[in-house]
Order: sequence, then C-alpha cells, then structure tokens
Amino acid sequence: IDSAENNEEQTIDEVQLTKDKNIFQTLLTAFQKILPIQRIFLHSEKVLVLYQEQDENEGVLFSQLSAGYRNLLSLIADIIVRLSHQEMPDSIDNYLIKSPEELMGIVIIDEFENHLHAKFQRKSVEVLTTLFPKVQFIVSTHSPIPLLGAPKESVILHVERTKEEGITVERLDDIISFKDLLPNALLSSPIFGLYNLIPSDRDSTKMLGNPNSYEETVFEEILTEKLRKFREESDFDFENFKKQ
Repeated sequence: IDSAENNEEQTIDEVQLTKDKNIFQTLLTAFQKILPIQRIFLHSEKVLVLYQEQDENEGVLFSQLSAGYRNLLSLIADIIVRLSHQEMPDSIDNYLIKSPEELMGIVIIDEFENHLHAKFQRKSVEVLTTLFPKVQFIVSTHSPIPLLGAPKESVILHVERTKEEGITVERLDDIISFKDLLPNALLSSPIFGLYNLIPSDRDSTKMLGNPNSYEETVFEEILTEKLRKFREESDFDFENFKKQ
C-alpha cells in the first residue's frame, strides 16, 4: 500500500494513517489471492482508495471497478472486519483485525453468482474456502459453476417451494457425485432440474454435439468438415462400402 505523494495537506493524521495502512495491508493480501490486483493506493488527502490492476499504469477508483469485482472485494473485507470484531469487540475502535486464516464463524451468502463472470464463480469459491479455512459458508446459487470449485466435503441441498408442500429440502451430495460432473450434467441433474439442455432454435438438420469442452466442439466441427470434403473428392464407393 502506498500513500499518495504530496502529502503536505493531509487531512488524516499520521497515527490514523498508520492504523489504516495496517488494515489495508491485511485486506490487500486477501484481495490479491482472488483478483488481479497489484497494489492499493491509500490516498490520504481525499480518503480515497485506488486499485491498480495488472495491465493499468494508473489506479482506478473503487466505483470504477466492475460490479463483480466490487462485490468480491466488499465481501472479503466485510467478512474479515465483521468476524474480527465478533472475536475482538474493541477491534474497530483500536483498528485491529485478524488474518483470515485465524477467523472463525458462519457466513451466509445468497445468490453467490450474481455479477460474477463464470471463471470467478469457480475461483471465488476455491479462494474463499482456502482463505477462511475455519469459516463455514452457507451459499445459495442458481449456477452450476460454483460447484466446480466447492470442496469435496460440501453438502448439497436442493430447496424447492410448492403450493402443495410448501418449502422442502433434500440432500443430494450423498446420492450425486457432483465432483465427477461437468456443468451440463450438473444442470440436468436433480440439483438444478434443467432436464432439456437443447437450444430451442437450433438447426435440427445438424448433429447435436455433446463434447466435454469447447475445444472438443471445434475439433469435431473441423474433423466433420474434412471428412465431408474427403468424401466428395474421393473415388471410394462409400455407399457400397456401407452395404457390405
């Protein structure tokens, strides 16, 4: 963390600034484990925090970050400060916070995937469970991607609400090995119940692929096209060969 240059007219005294720096150093260490941030500038004159990302020469204001980045940074900071205050009631007044690895508690997050790119939906789960090893997370999601980063000992609950039965909860991790499934399989499993994954406006004359990755999809398309050209240009009697 670097304080801004030209600090002659600071509105924060040096003691306060030092305490702020200690807090931000702990937060920065946590932030860097989940987002591509190199440094945080504490602008003491205006009490602003500028985040500098990897490919940017100048910092950007917190308000200029994407909604996903802002949510993640706020979430991590909120967990650290709240749990520190819970274990040390005078921590806020004394500007004391504990390292994430020492914190204990239960954190509930609703709709975890909101505003997050798919790669951060997965990475965020991995980082949060590693960053806060003594914290139990209870998370709701409508996306299969966070499950790709979930620890193998995670408990998966399917919550459903109907007029007839009200709210029902079913545990599924003991009957579905979610760590062995890719997103398509997770979506079509009882966890999410999206049993029809075929695009509604797809060209029915084309074969529907079911590869494990986009790279496989591209490979299949290239291979199919090469085989088509080979068949058109070859003198080989494919029809007669099929009959045999």
